[in-house]
Amino acid sequence: MSSSCLVCGAPDAEPHFGGISCRVFEPFLTYYGVYLALPICAKKFDAMEYMALALITFFDGAHTNISPDCADLCHGIRNQILRELRGYHSNLSCGGEMRFIETIDTLQLIEKGESKFQEELLLLEMYNVHIHEDYRLMIREHNY
Repeated sequence: MSSSCLVCGAPDAEPHFGGISCRVFEPFLTYYGVYLALPICAKKFDAMEYMALALITFFDGAHTNISPDCADLCHGIRNQILRELRGYHSNLSCGGEMRFIETIDTLQLIEKGESKFQEELLLLEMYNVHIHEDYRLMIREHNY
């Protein structure tokens, strides 16, 4: 009976890039796959909705490391994207308003995933897993 890696599918007996890493990080990858990626994919967004989600996430004006003018600009762009998305959904034949709410609700799912990722990084530091200093500082920037 041959077993294989749950993450990358390679046979355990065969050396591959994942090996131990796949076994160690499999619970994390399973969490993000099951609780983040699959629910987002199940909503079957179209290209317009995915682009709106990406832009709304990108133009989040609540970061602590930007100027007030930049935060205002991000807020304005974000509101414009929301207006365009609402207009796009109002032109759909059925369920436009609920689809808009479903699209916006996905942002909370993404934020949950981000906060879980930050918690996992803290756990790694507790177990003396060293993270590159620049990456650690970037992740520690709070979005409040």
